[in-house]
Amino acid sequence: MSSQEAVSLKYELAARRFDDEQDFLSWLPLAARLAALGDRSELELWPILAEMLVPDSEQLLLDRCEEGVWEIQEISRQMAQGENLSEDLALAVVAAQDFYCLLKLDGEILSRKVRLAIERWKELAERATLDGDAVEMLGQWLRQNPIPEDFRLVHQVRAA
Repeated sequence: MSSQEAVSLKYELAARRFDDEQDFLSWLPLAARLAALGDRSELELWPILAEMLVPDSEQLLLDRCEEGVWEIQEISRQMAQGENLSEDLALAVVAAQDFYCLLKLDGEILSRKVRLAIERWKELAERATLDGDAVEMLGQWLRQNPIPEDFRLVHQVRAA
């Protein structure tokens, strides 16, 4: 792991406190991104943390996937009406990207429902029509987070 961003991400994750399931839910996709960048140490903790912090981790993950799908659909709808939400769309795609890393790395321990929900979110993110600003933001994000090709969504090459 050579990326300065990965080192920074590792420190951020190590400093996290877990008071509730939302803390867990904000930590998990970042741990998956770090694992895709080559350091699985944080991600290996997620099943144990889920058991301790989340009464129903499957439902929590399903709800997050549903929220992610809704977010991309809503932002895309608003952009089609002329609103400038490039940064919001780029961030929504990054969220899908992080959960796709989780699917690729630990899909075998996710329930079938969660795997399908992440796949649906990923596919929607890949089909999102990105304007030039969103493409530029995602390109910058990828330069800072050089996720291996096998873990990347394919949307980055498409633009409005």
